[in-house]
Amino acid sequence: MKIERVAQHFKAAGDLFACPKCQSPARCQGASFICAQGHCYDLSRRGYVNFAPEAGATKYTAELFDARREILEAGFYRPAAEAILRAVAETSPAPKLLDAGCGEGYYAGFLKQALPEAQVLAADLSKAAVMAAARHYSDILAMVADLARLPLRDASMDALINVLTPANYKEFFRVLKPGGRLVKVIPGEHYLEEIRSRLKGKLSRDSFSNAQVLAHIQAQTRVIHRETLHYTLPVTETQAARFLAMTPMTFNISDKKQVTPDFETITIHLELLVCLAPEG
Repeated sequence: MKIERVAQHFKAAGDLFACPKCQSPARCQGASFICAQGHCYDLSRRGYVNFAPEAGATKYTAELFDARREILEAGFYRPAAEAILRAVAETSPAPKLLDAGCGEGYYAGFLKQALPEAQVLAADLSKAAVMAAARHYSDILAMVADLARLPLRDASMDALINVLTPANYKEFFRVLKPGGRLVKVIPGEHYLEEIRSRLKGKLSRDSFSNAQVLAHIQAQTRVIHRETLHYTLPVTETQAARFLAMTPMTFNISDKKQVTPDFETITIHLELLVCLAPEG
């Protein structure tokens, strides 16, 4: 993609952006975003902007995101995408939405397709993730960014989604408009239990509880809607292998070849929480 097209894509979003270092307004000029203090962030010909050039490599590799994209596009998480859409669609006729911790961009791309009038931004600290998001969903605004220092102006977003990834609530509420919606998706007790059973004895905990996470969320904000998504689907051997490749549960296992994709079903168990940003 020509850099001029990338620049035009971001310029069309208007005055949403701020410098993550000093929070002064940042504007697209030439092939970069530049703030009033002179901090500069380069656009990529691959369709994204890098607001965190100092970020190093992470355990989240291109191979992981390729595996996850295959699983997502096969429909395993479509009920979650549809529930997220229901939660954000009524915020505004042309909402400004941020997928914070977007990974390969599936949810951001789904929202943009369903809400073509929306401005959909997608941020992740993994460059591999953002490259994949920009490549497969070229109509979203993809950014390499630290979720603790989002490159957005105060009260600029109508809704923010944060799916199966760590959160920074103070920063999320900074960029949300007063009364804007935070849609947080966390794993349930039985999430990917077939994989957890295969890894028994290899994990720090053989069972999982989201009680502590839920308590933390409820201490940060007012939850106005809670929805449970819990279902089990058949998987092929190839899909089972993709699930193993995409889950962080295998990060600390030295010999992943010992974990065989011999399960024939997979359980998706998610909790979706719709929260309101403070009014003032």
